[in-house]
Amino acid sequence: MTFGVAIRAGLMKYAEFTGRASRVECGWWFLFVLMGWVATLFMGKVVYLWEIAMVIPSASVMVRRIHDSNHSGWWALLPFTNILMCFAPPVEPNRFTDSRDVA
Repeated sequence: MTFGVAIRAGLMKYAEFTGRASRVECGWWFLFVLMGWVATLFMGKVVYLWEIAMVIPSASVMVRRIHDSNHSGWWALLPFTNILMCFAPPVEPNRFTDSRDVA
């Protein structure tokens, strides 16, 4: 999955907390959020607008990534644990598999 495809998937599934997201999609998404944050950091209050705009899609990508490791998305609420699960390998068979998911 390329950078553009990952960002498009993150934005198209803006508030979709079902299904799965690959490690690559999650990594590209958070790089995009970090680059946007750095780009708006010196623009005053624009950085706050960026942060507010990225809360829901970032949470969505995080929950879908945790689903890929076959865990409940509620783990995203626990600090540090959710970060470890983001780097966990995908699990097959997976109870969160959705026929609409793209590889």
